Amino acid sequence: MKEMIGIMVSKDKRTKMIQMARREIDAALSGTEPLFNDQKDELRLREYVRGSDGIKLTYEILRNRKELVHRAEEEGELVG
Repeated sequence: MKEMIGIMVSKDKRTKMIQMARREIDAALSGTEPLFNDQKDELRLREYVRGSDGIKLTYEILRNRKELVHRAEEEGELVG
C-alpha cells in the first residue's frame, strides 16, 4: 500500500506559496508513523491539481528509498 500525503496551497505570490507548501508538508509529515526520516526517506510528487483558489499537491512517501538507491549503486545495479 502506498503511503501518501496531500496538501493544499492557496494562491498567493510565488515565494509565499513555496513557504506555505513547506509548512504544510512539514505538518503532514509530522503526523506520519513512523516519522519521516530525511536521511532515508524520499518524497515524490504524484499529483498536481490546479484550482481557482490554489493548488492541491499529493506526495508519495518512499520509505528507505535513499538507502536502497545507495546500496544498488554500490552493487553496480544502477547505471547512469
